[in-house]
This record gives sequence, C-alpha cells and structure tokens, in this order.
Amino acid sequence: APNTGRTLGCTSVREELARRCEEKDETDFDCEEDFGQREKLSDRIRSLLSGYNDRFDVFTEHWQNSDDAGAESLSFVLDYRSYPTDSLVDPRATCLQGPALLLASSKPLSDEDVSRIQQVGNSQKRLKFESAGRFGVGINCLYSVAECPTFLANDALHIMDPLHRAVTMKPEKGQRERTGRKFRSKKLSEDFPDMLKPFDCDLLTSFPTIFRLALGEGYSNG
Repeated sequence: APNTGRTLGCTSVREELARRCEEKDETDFDCEEDFGQREKLSDRIRSLLSGYNDRFDVFTEHWQNSDDAGAESLSFVLDYRSYPTDSLVDPRATCLQGPALLLASSKPLSDEDVSRIQQVGNSQKRLKFESAGRFGVGINCLYSVAECPTFLANDALHIMDPLHRAVTMKPEKGQRERTGRKFRSKKLSEDFPDMLKPFDCDLLTSFPTIFRLALGEGYSNG
C-alpha cells in the first residue's frame, strides 16, 4: 500500500516525477521552490469566510485585485466539462478535474503577488476591499467556492491544498505542514499533461493569469 511504502522510506515513480516538476530550472541551485500558505489553515480560513456572506464576493475580489494590478481586461467562465485523469501528479488530484469556475486576468502576477497570496492575513477582521490592497486577506474568499483553489501563472501551476485533499499529505509528527504545491508548467506538460488540460479554454488563451475553482463532485448545471 502507498502509505506503508512511505513509512518504509520508499517513493513511487509518480511521486519522484511530481517532485521534479517542482524543481527550478537548471540555472537555480535550490532543489525545490516551496509553495503554500504558511499557517495552520482550517480554523483560520473558517474564520475568514464568516465575513463573506455574499455569493458575489469572489467576483468582487477578483475584479478588485485585477483593477489594482492595472489589468485591462478580465473574464469569468463557468466550465461544465470534466477532464482526463490518467496522468496526474497525485491520484487524489482527480478532484480538480471536474466542472469549475475560472477567473482570468490580463495582468501577469508578480513575485510579490504570489507571496501575498500565500499570506493568510488577519483573522480578527475582514479588510475592506478598498483598503485591502492587491491580494490581501480577501483572496481567501476563493475557499467559499472551492476547497482546493488552483491558479496558472508565471509558467507554473499553483495548488492551494490546506485540507490535504489533492496534492499534499498530513504531516507526520515533527514535520512541517505543507499547504500547497507549485509545479513547473513545462515539466508538467511532459510528465503529467492532464494537470494542465482544465486551463486549456479557448475563451482564456490570451490571459496570463487564470484562477480555477473546482466545484466538487456533487455539482451539476441544473
């Protein structure tokens, strides 16, 4: 069984290939670039979401962030399709391949933007949109739509997985918790091409930044 193998210190071919998809290019010396929001998240996110009672908050937040970034255009797409699951970095990532809401922006993300997305923010209050700044605490309203938000930007697929449902594992005692993973698009296209197919939408080919919110197995267009 996979868990028994991990306990014995073994790794699978899939896991090794997935790890390589996280590596930087050959000019960098670091083995991996860690990605994920960096606090214990379940209670914090639940507290943050209590301030988002309007179903349109996720659209408002996307518009505000895109406007702050100087984007000239943005797009919202409700994709009813399901995508192949034969070549995924983790078998559990099947949950990301179904119908989803896509939020796109014409403005590429900066390194600072990605850093802000990884900050959980202040759980004591919901910041106002006009004072939150680009990718402030409001980015966490994505969790009101999807348990595992993903975004494609800067030639990488970023997967936010605080509940360990898709690509991260609950930490063993003494280990640091990982709450997300970042995979290089070029290497994914070679080893796990199905991971990128949900972003291959004709309506979004000109957008460099795409957030994808998988709607879950129980979703239907009815």
